Amino acid sequence: MAAWLMLGGAVGIGAGPPRAGGTPVVSRIDIQIDGGRGDPERWKSMAAGLLFLKEGKPFSDALLQKSLAALGASMVFETIHLPDPDRTDGGIALTFYLKPFLRIRTVRMEGAFPVFEREVHNAMSFHPGGRYVTDTIPAEEASVEELFKANGYMAPVVRITTEPDEKEGLVNIRVRIEKGPFLRIEHFQIEGARAFSEFRLKLRTDAWKKSLLFGDIQRFIRKDLDEDIKNLLKFYRAKGYADATVEALVKEGADDRSVNVRLIVNEGLRYDVSFEGNEAYRAWWTLRRDLALEGGNKNDLGLRKSLRNIRKRYEGDGYLDSRVTVADPDDGSLPEGRRDIRIRIDEGPQSIVRNIRIEGNEALSDQKIEKQMLTRTPGMFAEGGFDPRRLKDDIDAIKALYLMEGYRETAVESHLEWLSETMAKSPEKAEAKASEQGGLERPAKEGDRSGKRYGELTLTIDEGVKTRVASLAVTGVTAIPLEMVREAVLLKPGDPFREHLLKGDEDTITGLIAERGYPFVEVEGKAVLTADASGADVAFTVSQGRYVETGEVYFTGNFRTAEEILRNELELRPGEPFSARKILESQRNIQDMAAVDGARIRVPGLKEQPETAALFVEIEEKKPFWLEFSLGYDTERHLFASTKGGDRNLFGRNKDVRAGVEVSQIGYRVDASFTEPRVRQSRISSTSAIFAERREEFNQDFGTRNFGVSQVFNRWFLDEDLNLGLAFRLERREQYMRDDTPIPEGEADIYIPRTVFVTTPSIIYTTTDSFTRPTRGIHASLFVDLSTGLQETLDNFLKYRFETRYYLTPQEKLTFALRGRYGYIYPYGSDSLLPDDQLFYLGGTATVRGFDENLLRVDPDGKAVGGQEALLGNIEARYDLGMNFELAAFYDVGAVRRADGQGGGDDFRSSAGIGLRYITPIGAVGLLYGRLLDPREGEDTGRLHFSIGYTF
Repeated sequence: MAAWLMLGGAVGIGAGPPRAGGTPVVSRIDIQIDGGRGDPERWKSMAAGLLFLKEGKPFSDALLQKSLAALGASMVFETIHLPDPDRTDGGIALTFYLKPFLRIRTVRMEGAFPVFEREVHNAMSFHPGGRYVTDTIPAEEASVEELFKANGYMAPVVRITTEPDEKEGLVNIRVRIEKGPFLRIEHFQIEGARAFSEFRLKLRTDAWKKSLLFGDIQRFIRKDLDEDIKNLLKFYRAKGYADATVEALVKEGADDRSVNVRLIVNEGLRYDVSFEGNEAYRAWWTLRRDLALEGGNKNDLGLRKSLRNIRKRYEGDGYLDSRVTVADPDDGSLPEGRRDIRIRIDEGPQSIVRNIRIEGNEALSDQKIEKQMLTRTPGMFAEGGFDPRRLKDDIDAIKALYLMEGYRETAVESHLEWLSETMAKSPEKAEAKASEQGGLERPAKEGDRSGKRYGELTLTIDEGVKTRVASLAVTGVTAIPLEMVREAVLLKPGDPFREHLLKGDEDTITGLIAERGYPFVEVEGKAVLTADASGADVAFTVSQGRYVETGEVYFTGNFRTAEEILRNELELRPGEPFSARKILESQRNIQDMAAVDGARIRVPGLKEQPETAALFVEIEEKKPFWLEFSLGYDTERHLFASTKGGDRNLFGRNKDVRAGVEVSQIGYRVDASFTEPRVRQSRISSTSAIFAERREEFNQDFGTRNFGVSQVFNRWFLDEDLNLGLAFRLERREQYMRDDTPIPEGEADIYIPRTVFVTTPSIIYTTTDSFTRPTRGIHASLFVDLSTGLQETLDNFLKYRFETRYYLTPQEKLTFALRGRYGYIYPYGSDSLLPDDQLFYLGGTATVRGFDENLLRVDPDGKAVGGQEALLGNIEARYDLGMNFELAAFYDVGAVRRADGQGGGDDFRSSAGIGLRYITPIGAVGLLYGRLLDPREGEDTGRLHFSIGYTF
C-alpha cells in the first residue's frame, strides 16, 4: 500500500525570498527514483505529471499536500519520501524520493486442477500487470487455501514464491498448491422419509452422486450439500409437503479423511388442496398458481397468502363481492399425515363496466385518455371487469398524462352507476338511470350472488390551467454556445412546463459542459410561476468550475502489447478537454481487445482539481500463445482429430494469427488465418485466410477437393447484438466420383476442376445469453452467396441461407430450443444443372435426426439426393437433471426440394426422439436416438447419434 513520509515536521511557507505579495516560489523540483526499478525517466515523467507544484510558481502547503495525495493515489509508487525542503535564496527546493512498485509479469500455478485456474486468480489480488506488495503474500496464500478448503480439501498448503528482476522492475510469481487429502463421504443416509424412498431422494442430491465416483471428483463439498438441501425442500413442497424440513448432520467417519452425512427429513403433513364454487377459473389451470405453499406454511402463513392471492385475482376481474374461505375439517377420516384443505369460493356477481364516459376534457381526446387506462369495456381482449384499485391507478395515469401536457393541477373524479339488467341489455335505454348511487356503492340487492351486473363509469376532469414555459434563461456558461444549451434542454419556451424535467435538463447541461473539460461543473435549475400559473420562467445557473485538460497517458502491464496499439483505442488525447464519458469508452475499447484480459483507467489527483489530469491505464494481458488438441467421435465425421494454435497478439500489435488441421473419416482440412481487428483505426475487422480441404461425406457417391483464399470484413453494432459482414472467396473446386464409380452420362462438365469466386454479404442478430449453452434469446442469420464461375457457368448462382433460433426457459431447469432454416439456390447462368457439391442435403446429427447423414431424400438406389431448396424445423426440450446431465426430447422435420428429377419426393419427412447430454465447461457431449415418424420401405426406423456440442 502506497505511503508517504515527510521528515522534519510540516513544510512551511516562511522560507526563501518571496515574490511580490510575500508568497515563496518553488525554485527547483528534483525527483529521485529509488531501487532502479525499470526506466527511471519514465517514472520521473509520471511523477512530474501528478505534481501540483511547478518550478517558478508559488509554493503552498495545500499544493504540496495535493501533490502527495496524487502520488499516493496513482498506485505506482511503493514509498514516497520528502525530506525537509531546501530553502535557498532562489526559493524553496523540493526533492521527492520515490520507489516504484514491482510489477507482476506472470503468475504461474502448479497443482490447481480440478479447481480452475481462473477461480484461483479470482481469489488473489495478484494478477499480471498489477502491483506486487510483499506484505500481502501471507494473506494471498490464506485466501487460496480457503478456496481449496471450500472445494473439499482438508488441509491445503499454498506457497507463493517470487522471482524479482529489480533492474526491469518486474517480478514473476509462482503459486504452488499442495491440495493434500480431501474429505469423502463414507456413508450417506436419508432418514425420516415416508412418502418417497431413500433411493429416489438420493438421486436428487449431487453430494451422494459424487460419492459414487472416483478420485478428486468424489470429494465432499459443503456448499454442494447445502444446495442439495434446498433442492429437496423444493421437491417436497412441490409435492404438497409445505411443512417439510431437512436438516444435515455431518460427522467424522472411520478415518480422518471421511465423513458420514445424515439428512434428517421431517415431512410434516401432506396438503391436499381442493376448490369449491369456482366457475370463473379452472382450479388446476389457474387457481393452483395462486397457492403459496411451496414457500412453507409456518403458522399457516402460506395458506393465508394463498387466500389473499385468490381474492386478489377475483377482485381484479370484477368479482367485488367474492368471498374466499377455507374449510379444514378434522373428522378423523383422513389417513395419518394428511391435511385436507377445501378452499370455498363464493364468487358473487361480476361487476362489468359497460360504458366509459369522459367529461370536461378539452385539451385531450377521449381516445388518448382511454389509452392510458387499464379499465376496459367488454371486447375481444377484455371482459370489462371493474376493479376499484385499477380505477385508482387509471386516475393517477390520467393526471400524469395531463402533467406531461403542462396541466399541473388536474383533478379527476369518478362516478360509477350500476344499471338494472334490463337497462344493461338495452343500450337505447342507457341514458335512463337505474339508481341514484354515488361513488362506488353496490346496488342494494341482497341474496343475488350470481350472474353479472353492469355499470357506467363517468370520469369528470377539471383540467385546470395549462402552464407553459414562458422564458428560459441560462447564466454562467462560456464553455459552449448558449444556443447549444437551449437546443438540448427539453423545457423550451412555449412548450408545456413539466417540473420533473428540471432535473433532467440539469443533467443534460452538466453533461454538455463536462464533456468540454469541466468535470466539476454544477448546474441548478429553478422555475418561477406567473401569478395565474399559466407561465413558468425557467432559469439555469451554471458554475463551470476549473477547466481540466487531459494530460499524459501512462500504461502499465502491457509487457507485449505496443503502446501505440493501446493509444489507438483511446477516445481522447493529451491536450484535449478532459471527459469522463470518453474515459469509460476508452476503457471499454481496451477491454474488448483480443490481447487484453482486463483494463482499468484511473485519474489520480482528480478530486484535487488539477489543471491537467494524467491518465494511468493498468492492463492485464491474455497469454498470447495458445494450442488446442482434440480427439473424438461423432456420427457426422466418425473418428476425428484436430489441432489448432496461434498467437492472439502477434508482435504485440493485437493481431490474431492462427492455423489448424483436422483429419476425420470423411477427409481433412488445413487452414490458416490472419485477423486485423481494426482496419485503418476503424471498428471494422478483417480476416484473411487460406485453406485446403478434401471431403467425402457419408452416403454420397462423390467427393470434393478445394483450396483457396478468403477475405472477410465485419462490424458489430447495437452493443454487439448485430453483425454486418462482407466476405470474398476465391477457390479451386473439384468434384470427383468415389470408388472408381463411372461419371454419369451427360455430367462430365461437373467433374472437371472449376475456379469460383463468391461474394457473401451477411447479417447476424443475436441476443442469446450463452454461446455454449443458450437458454434465452434469439439468434438469426442471413447469408447470400453470389457465386460466379470464372471458367464456366455451372457455379453461376445465388444461394440464400436463412436461419433463426429461439430459446425459452419457462422454468429454472427446462429450456425449449427452436430452429427454423431455409435455403434456396437460384441459377442465373446459361446452365440449369448445378454441381452436386453446391446443393442442399438434409438428414443426420445436425439436421433431421433419425436419418443417416444426408439421407433425408434418396434416389431409387438409396444414394443421397440434394436439391436447390431445403426447409428445416427443429424443436427440442432440454431438462437439467443435475450433476451436469441433461435430458433432451426433440422433434425434427425437413424437406429437400427442386432435385431435378433425381429421385425422392418434395414432401416433408419427420422424426422424434430422446437423448442424454453431459455438459462440460466447453460444451455438451450428447447421445441421442431419433425415430422416423414416417419410415419407408428399406429405411431403418431410427438411428443413434453421438454429437459434441449443441447442433442448435
